[in-house]
Amino acid sequence: MPEPTPASIAAALTVPERLLLFCLASDTDWQAASITHATAQHMMVRGLIERDHAATRYALTDQGRAVLGALLATR
Repeated sequence: MPEPTPASIAAALTVPERLLLFCLASDTDWQAASITHATAQHMMVRGLIERDHAATRYALTDQGRAVLGALLATR
């Protein structure tokens, strides 16, 4: 089975998952956007986000940045 592309991963994301990627990329408070910790945990399991070095915040992984790029490319 071929590895999924960033575009195929992006297409399968839910609205809260997409919003989380945008919030992290823009340094916006994702909790204020009503995104749950369960969503963040799910995105960590998928490898799209990770804890930053201080472990107090989340950050996009390289894969997460690629998926966000695919979301931005779709119109």
